[in-house]
Amino acid sequence: DWLNRPIGGGERVLLELARLYPEAPVHTLLFDPGRYAGRLDPARVRTSWLQRLPASVRDRPRYLLPLIPSAVESWDLSGFDVVLSSSVAFVKNVITVPPTLHVCYCHSPMRFAWDYWPRYVDEMEAGPVKRFVVTSLVAHTRRWDLAGVAGVDAWVANSETTAARLRRYYRVGEVRVIPPPVDVDGLRRLAATPRGDHWVTLSTLTEYKRIDLAVRAFTASGRPLIVIGDGPDRGRLERLAGPSVRFAGHLGDAARAELLAAAQALVFPGEEDFGIAAVEALACGTPVVAYGRGGLTEIVADGRTGVFFHEESPAALNVAVERLAGLPIRRDELMESVARFGAPRFREEVRGFVDAALAAHRAGAPGCRPAPVKPAPPEPALPSRLRVLGVPVDPLIVSEAVARITERAADPGSPPAYVIKPYVEFFGRRADPDVRSILEEAWLSLADGVAIQWAAAYARCRRHRALDLLRSLAAIVLRPASVAAVVPERVAGVTLTLVLLEGARDRGLGVFLVGSPKHNHITDTARHLEAILPGLRVLGTAPGRVDPESDQRLLAELRRLRPDLILVGLGFPAQERLMAWLAPRLEHGVLVGEGGSFDFRELGGGIRRAPAVVRRIGLEWLWRLLREPWRLRRQLAIPQFILEIHRRARHDDRTAPK
Repeated sequence: DWLNRPIGGGERVLLELARLYPEAPVHTLLFDPGRYAGRLDPARVRTSWLQRLPASVRDRPRYLLPLIPSAVESWDLSGFDVVLSSSVAFVKNVITVPPTLHVCYCHSPMRFAWDYWPRYVDEMEAGPVKRFVVTSLVAHTRRWDLAGVAGVDAWVANSETTAARLRRYYRVGEVRVIPPPVDVDGLRRLAATPRGDHWVTLSTLTEYKRIDLAVRAFTASGRPLIVIGDGPDRGRLERLAGPSVRFAGHLGDAARAELLAAAQALVFPGEEDFGIAAVEALACGTPVVAYGRGGLTEIVADGRTGVFFHEESPAALNVAVERLAGLPIRRDELMESVARFGAPRFREEVRGFVDAALAAHRAGAPGCRPAPVKPAPPEPALPSRLRVLGVPVDPLIVSEAVARITERAADPGSPPAYVIKPYVEFFGRRADPDVRSILEEAWLSLADGVAIQWAAAYARCRRHRALDLLRSLAAIVLRPASVAAVVPERVAGVTLTLVLLEGARDRGLGVFLVGSPKHNHITDTARHLEAILPGLRVLGTAPGRVDPESDQRLLAELRRLRPDLILVGLGFPAQERLMAWLAPRLEHGVLVGEGGSFDFRELGGGIRRAPAVVRRIGLEWLWRLLREPWRLRRQLAIPQFILEIHRRARHDDRTAPK
């Protein structure tokens, strides 16, 4: 994710991958060349635009959170056959085009957004306003995180613990476990180092590492503890420490290894996804005292190569330290226990996995995101189809759209097709070749949003000065009819869905629902729709999972049930990618993107829709923003869209024949 911090386990994995593929450029959000002198050639590094921010901002990752998604998506990776991401939070969400294989070596799902979230909020000690803002921001980041999972073709985890968390939070299918590399052979040479009387803890000094447990425990017992590492939590830890605790700061590899080899034991007080420091300690013949959860349980054998404690308290840690003193520890047994973690083994396994995944990807085999199947040539475009910033828009009213969709869905001879409803977020991603292909191959593209109505109308204005822009924006509220001059009606999600399902019921069409509503399960949505629309035939449902294994299961279920109408509510761009992938693989049916429609009360969800008068004057976006402040980042795309429409219109004015 970034290379501007002290070198830890994740950074060492990145360096090993860079050695494995020496010709490959290294993309990272931030880079500090001084930290990597002699380890990584700066000429290979491609940073994001975050690198241009002041150092006072770059060094505070919490302040960068709102900017990171944009920075991650800014890289153009379209020229590569393989993208290999080493991700602890963000970079797995890079955008790749379908011919490219994206393999993610995941150190952890985004910790602060998932399993660490409750503790993260508590540790901020924030007031209600700050807590509200951070909660909204992280909720949005969590949704962005889930959407990015669809872009990973093959997963590698650093431990079984991480693999289980990937399956839990991201619902991914197959995950290969390849433990990180450690210089086991080099550390073995230190096995003859005489034991000292000190104990060591080795970590980046952040709160979730729980180094405070070790500091409190050794302050209470008076045993000498050396804390190796640096980080934002160092000041707090130094204030907690007594005279028996010494802070060594960040050390070079050789100095760190010497302290480890001479220590009584390595103290590992936090729950980790893997724990490279524990492997390093065992490789040089030093036992480990560790919290008995997470990746350490895959490295340390309790009672043989170390001791576990199971309560996060200084007292429990001190009991484990005393227990270790009574065990017959053999250095040769410790070193042998981690022989499997050597760097040559890591390089061999990674290269083998990437080569196999690339072959499977090109063949379209299950287990990787299949290479795209070229769909049948699209039908001729509707005569009235418009272009808004190059994005196709069919200016249909709701009744016309429903008539076209239900007529096609009822015809068993019609090939499968999908319907999209582009809104402002689509336009920000229109340069992405994958998204552009999806937009162009859609059978219908319906205007969902007053911004698109306005854009089509503004393009037809005679003049496009700044004053004309302001007048046209005011007309959205004051003269709504003028905004609807070109695109006559906004085909909003909930409105279209209800009318469409009524039409499906009247024609006797079979319906299938795909999605994960916020406040209930998709089966609850189906029951609600059957209750309010008696006679509606809901043939089946599927949760909104976006991974290769789930996609294959969904495809098999759709082929078995042969529904006429498939409503997909996953949000952009996951639902569009899924529909574009399913359409050429089905024999029949029309797929319609629903976005967040299943979340509204009219369809069985928990969100109240804006009053009709608010919808009529085009201010539903403001209503939702006031009720859901986390949508602010999404709404910030609207001013950018308006300015882009204005700039394009001004350009056309200047270049048009007089």
